[in-house]
Amino acid sequence: MTNVKKGKFGEEIARNFLRSKGYIPLYSNWYCRWGELDLVCKYYDTLVFVEVKYRTSLNHGAPYDAITSRKKKNLLRTINYFLLQHKLFDTSYRLDVVGVVKVTGGVEINHYESITA
Repeated sequence: MTNVKKGKFGEEIARNFLRSKGYIPLYSNWYCRWGELDLVCKYYDTLVFVEVKYRTSLNHGAPYDAITSRKKKNLLRTINYFLLQHKLFDTSYRLDVVGVVKVTGGVEINHYESITA
């Protein structure tokens, strides 16, 4: 399986997981010059930007470990551009991470809410 296929697979698992928790997916793979937003969802009155990390093993660390301060900075810049483009000036929002790890017999999913202060 290529990295692109793995990423799409992980995003589909995350999307279904979030739907089951009451999130409404609005956008997938939204791109701009500064980066990509894996998922953009609505959860009650909050717009939730979700970074999805999929791993087939933990040999190179847990999915959440891939979210460095530089990655957060780039995600926040992309989120601000998204908000500007959609004229969402007074919208409540947050950045979440969904980590998906392949385990024997399925996957393990971890949802980290509001990863930035």
